[in-house]
Parts: sequence; C-alpha cells; structure tokens
Amino acid sequence: MKAYFVVSDVHSYYSEFIKALNEAGFDINNSEHFLVLCGDAFDRGSEAVSMFNFMKSLNDRLIYIRGNHEDLLFDCVKDLKENEGCASIHHYQNGTVDTIIQFKNANILEEVLEFIDNHTVDYFELDKYIFCHGWIPTKYNNNLDLDFKKEATTEEWQKCRWFNGMAEWHKGNKLDNRTVVCGHWHCSYGNYNYHNIGSGEFESDSSFESFVDTGIIALDSCTAFSKKVNVLKILI
Repeated sequence: MKAYFVVSDVHSYYSEFIKALNEAGFDINNSEHFLVLCGDAFDRGSEAVSMFNFMKSLNDRLIYIRGNHEDLLFDCVKDLKENEGCASIHHYQNGTVDTIIQFKNANILEEVLEFIDNHTVDYFELDKYIFCHGWIPTKYNNNLDLDFKKEATTEEWQKCRWFNGMAEWHKGNKLDNRTVVCGHWHCSYGNYNYHNIGSGEFESDSSFESFVDTGIIALDSCTAFSKKVNVLKILI
C-alpha cells in the first residue's frame, strides 16, 4: 500500500518539517512512501540547503507542486542580475534574498533553479484529491457545474498560486465531487472566520491545525509563527 504524506509552505523550516514528517510515520527508506509538497518549500527559514538536500534525496518519490515562492525565487534572481545586486523590497521582506544567499554560499543556486524548473508541476491528482498551492482554475461545464480547468494557461496557474483557497472555497468556487488540498494561506484564517475557532487569526488561541471541510483541506500552518507543520497522510 502506498502512503502519500502531504505538506505545504515549509518555507525552509526544515527542522520543524522533518519532525512533523517523522511523527506522521514517514520512512525515507520505504519505497512506498511519497512526499507531496504543495509549494513554497523555501524562503523565510534558515534551513533552505537542508530542505533542498532532503527533497533531492527522494528522487521520484517527491511530487513537487509549484508555489508562488518558487515563482518569486526566479523573479528575485532576475531582479538581482538586472539591478547590479539590488532587489525589490518585497524580495527582502519575503525572505527570498536570504534564501538566495543560503544557496549561493553552498554553491548550489543554479542547481536549485534547475531542479525547480525540471521537477515542479502545477497540480497533482490522486483518487478524489487535487493537490495545488493556492487554488485551482475552474470553468463551468455544459451542465453549468464547476469543473477543474486542466487546460489552464501558465498565466492562469500563476494567478491561482496567489489565491486564498479557503476564501475561494467559501464563496463557492469549489468542486462537488473532489477535495482540493491546498496551502498558501494560514489555516487560522479559515478556522477563525468559517469555523469560529479562536479569537483571531494570530492570537494565543488561534488554531493553525489543518482547515478541513467538505471539498477542501488547507494545510498552511504558518510555520514561522506556529512552529509546526501540518501533515496529511493518504493511503492508496
């Protein structure tokens, strides 16, 4: 039986990530254990190199979905090259410049960029699940029901990577027969606004546990704040 361990938005917090993965039962030596990473592997944390080395070691047992921070990494590299080592302020605020420094100090920046280009996908499907970063592009079919728009353009996927999946789900942009597993936006948003858990999104009683409801599982635990990583385990 294959086991898929699904995480999102690790943001270079490798220690927290590997602790959560081990607690969920992931065995790196088990050929039937797969990692589905729903984007934003890097930025913000200080363990980008360790994160990359682990991802690379999984070979074809890694399903790596592209997130907005993967896009930002390429944007930042371009920005630095075109502006003589200077980057837009948001690249500093997002931690992208620091991530590039970590990779450059380890002499692996070009390897990382090539790895992302060659290994990331916009989405992954498994049984009744669709895995993405922010949300999926949708369209209406002949019965006026929402369907997954698999033929979406690169530009459409880039836009979807920035969507708050819980907000999209709440306003009705969801599928009737599939569960979308996403990241990108902190789970406390949905737990507070839609499940009435806690007194706010970033309070002492806020819940960063996975947001789970009919048709959605959101995983982003905002590790920089909560110091935890949510792991979804699916057995097939």
